Amino acid sequence: MTLLEYGLLATSSLFVIVDPFAVIPAFLASMIMTVVLIAFALIGRFIFQFLGITLPAFQIAGSIILMLVALDMLRAQRSRVNKTKEETEAGAHKLDIAITPLAVPMLAWPGAISTPVASWINDTEGG
Repeated sequence: MTLLEYGLLATSSLFVIVDPFAVIPAFLASMIMTVVLIAFALIGRFIFQFLGITLPAFQIAGSIILMLVALDMLRAQRSRVNKTKEETEAGAHKLDIAITPLAVPMLAWPGAISTPVASWINDTEGG
């Protein structure tokens, strides 16, 4: 076996095993999460002030929502929110599945969003 044959065999085997097409949603979710966290690091304080939300209130509300979702997952219960047939069909045809279920609620969760905002507020207020 020549070096070229070995290289092609190894590359093709790794390509099939790693399956780069399957990780595209995770990669896109990571990119969106990065954008969301950078945005909140830069302008999160002003967004919270404009909406009248304090940082502890945001952290508590986010924690409660995540706890309720986790409890439903532990009990293997479906969401009690009623969905229409049109909403279900629209969800099946969405092209941006990496953004809504992965990036924002799972990766850029309230703890991750509030960390850069809290650090920036503590630095500017001398806390």
